Amino acid sequence: MRFLATLTAVLITTVLLAQKGFISGTVTEKDNADAPALGAIIRVDSTSFGAPADFDGKYKISVPPGTYNVSCKYTGYAPVVIKGVVVTSGKTTVVDFPLERAALLIGDSSGIVIYGVKPTSSQATINEDIHNGNQAADGQGQSEIKKTVATDAGQVARRIPGVTLVDNRFIIVRGLSERYNSVLLNNVLAPSVESDVKAFSFNMVPASMIDRFMVYKSPSPDMPGEFAGGVVRITTTDIPNQNSLVIGYATGFRNGTTFDPFSLNKGESSDFIGLGASSRALPSTFPSNVRNLTTAQEIQDAGRSLKNNWGYETFNAPLDHRFNATYSLRVSKPKYQFGNITSVNYSSTYQNLTSQRSDYNMYDSVLGMSDTVFNYFDNVNTHSVRVALVQNNAFRFGKAGQHRINIKNLMNQMGDNETSLRDGVNIEEGNYRREYSYRYTQRFVYTGQLMGEHSFNKERTRVDWTIGYSAARRSDPDWRRARYTLSFGSAPDDPYMLYIPNSAQPFYIGRLYMEMQEDIVAATFNAEQDITLGADSATKKTGYTFTLKAGGYYENKERSFGVRNIGYRAASIATYGNTALMALPIEQVFMEENINSANGLAIDEDTKKADQYYAAKVW
Repeated sequence: MRFLATLTAVLITTVLLAQKGFISGTVTEKDNADAPALGAIIRVDSTSFGAPADFDGKYKISVPPGTYNVSCKYTGYAPVVIKGVVVTSGKTTVVDFPLERAALLIGDSSGIVIYGVKPTSSQATINEDIHNGNQAADGQGQSEIKKTVATDAGQVARRIPGVTLVDNRFIIVRGLSERYNSVLLNNVLAPSVESDVKAFSFNMVPASMIDRFMVYKSPSPDMPGEFAGGVVRITTTDIPNQNSLVIGYATGFRNGTTFDPFSLNKGESSDFIGLGASSRALPSTFPSNVRNLTTAQEIQDAGRSLKNNWGYETFNAPLDHRFNATYSLRVSKPKYQFGNITSVNYSSTYQNLTSQRSDYNMYDSVLGMSDTVFNYFDNVNTHSVRVALVQNNAFRFGKAGQHRINIKNLMNQMGDNETSLRDGVNIEEGNYRREYSYRYTQRFVYTGQLMGEHSFNKERTRVDWTIGYSAARRSDPDWRRARYTLSFGSAPDDPYMLYIPNSAQPFYIGRLYMEMQEDIVAATFNAEQDITLGADSATKKTGYTFTLKAGGYYENKERSFGVRNIGYRAASIATYGNTALMALPIEQVFMEENINSANGLAIDEDTKKADQYYAAKVW
């Protein structure tokens, strides 16, 4: 009985399939049959039947016999409807769709201009470009980015296969660190605000202003050759779809930080806009090198001229805050289009991290263990402020809008106020540790481009060029560090004692001032020509089309970097007997009365020639 039911079901299914027919075909560009329309949607009108085109532009739909109208829609192209398609049971009817670019008609006079409106930020367009290209690539467009909660380019990058985000700022492509990857921002190499490595901070670009985010993992003649991992190309938006003013505010709860105790060195009034570096800089009267001072009075005056800002306060961390406002303007006239996008982004966030750092000696095979050298526990609290401004203008003109001029500007200002509190033991040195680190980092990036895109000969000839300037600034003013120790075996009520060296050693007790700046002037030129061989208009043979590319890149990069290592030392031998000084809490140690030549602290310097450099590159 079960066999009979199964056989009946198979027969019914076979009969139903035999009663259906198929519609299949290929969707391509009308002027280029070798360009499949990946993701085009084909529907059988007045029914629920339909299918998308695959990577080769092919599709297949199963429908009951009959006569139908079949439509095809694809982003950026004019919809096509083919009427009276006859479907016969058990047979396949071939329906191909050659698509033409969609057009927007502007004006009603003799000066009418028709503009193609194929978007660049849709995921379908990006998938099509990846499929038609000759590189291993992945990417996301603005349409997909808006569906996520990404707030900056770093969070967009982590969604790309083969890309790993490190420290919320840097990326690893195919397992290779940031120094082996290149970043193009609007077709120009992006500047770096890191002092010791070539790396772009991806958290400096707001996600809302990204039009396309592409990662290329294989070489190409039109890409920079100085990479081993990949090339990241970020393109910001230009002509908006409509006039608009969008204002947004968001607040966020961070698990492990928000409403929990948060310890932070007291900031400056300008920290709220990320400009706290100038108020932490060395006084203008501070000597160019402390070791050039000859008298005890000069050394004392120099030491007392520095702020006693070594304390910290503990409070409950507030919610994160983010604000953005974007104004979009689109002007369409009979002979041109103009677009403007101006966006301001502001964020204030808090983050608390805890970490354990341990070190061990070589494994002892006899004892079956490794001796511990030290074991530290760090509590790192960071308040970050970011202000970003994007101002892009685009002007489009010419027959069918084949000429486009863009002016793009991106400015980002960031300030991080970080307080690190360390507790632990150093077994090798036989003491307990308590260390303090107060660091403020200010980073600034500006990048601007004047860009042009031109097409001729029915878009078979294409030219683009870019002239750009980028500036990067980084300042780490007054990075303060101090160490307290307590020897093993001390009495329970013995205090931790300040470690005071006999010469400047800023790593133990001192202040570091670091400045870095980078300027880049760059220009690019690219030309493409489509060449078709074997085409025959009489037989409608499309032939074979290949693209010839040529281009050039010019860059002048200058970078300077400098550090001042200011430390504290014992002013005299009597300082080591001043246990009252060494037992003072961190916020009292550097008061003016403790900076003296008798039995207190003295300012010193350990700056070397190797602590600064200047570099330039032209290519």
